[in-house]
Amino acid sequence: MKKDELDKILKKHMMWLNHEPGGERAVLRSADLRSAVLRSANLRSADLRFADLRSADLRYADLRSADLRSAVLRSADLRSAVLRSANLRSADLRYADLRYADLRSAKDGAVCRMDFGGWSICIRSKQTSIGCETHDNELWLKSTARSKTIKAMDDNAAEWWGVHGPAIKAAIRCVISKEQS
Repeated sequence: MKKDELDKILKKHMMWLNHEPGGERAVLRSADLRSAVLRSANLRSADLRFADLRSADLRYADLRSADLRSAVLRSADLRSAVLRSANLRSADLRYADLRYADLRSAKDGAVCRMDFGGWSICIRSKQTSIGCETHDNELWLKSTARSKTIKAMDDNAAEWWGVHGPAIKAAIRCVISKEQS
């Protein structure tokens, strides 16, 4: 999407949020917003379903109540973004930087981000991504440092899992319990 087109949509969205005449809710469904600079943008209640936000700069963006279902947020910078009550169901958050992000009440937002020994970890209610490996939580919870699955991932994976696996498993159980409550 061209920058001037996006700017026009964001301006009308701000008018809509302020209940001004001519305002329209931002509908960016399936929009190609790869690498877009949306730092501090007010996208509250915007429709971003299926939007491709790979590597987008969303630092400090207000995404409260935004619909991000099935959005691709892979490698997006979401540091200090407000995702309160956002719908993140089926969103791809692999490698997304969620440091200091406000995920309170986010739907499917029981998310834990950790970084251990060079691999970034994103734990969600059903799946966990560690580095480039994404698997169902069931597999991670039953894995040990001796598991063939773990050993096949990387030359150092077994040793790494032996050290960090217990903490990751505890975090997975925590995310699952928050999702069920």
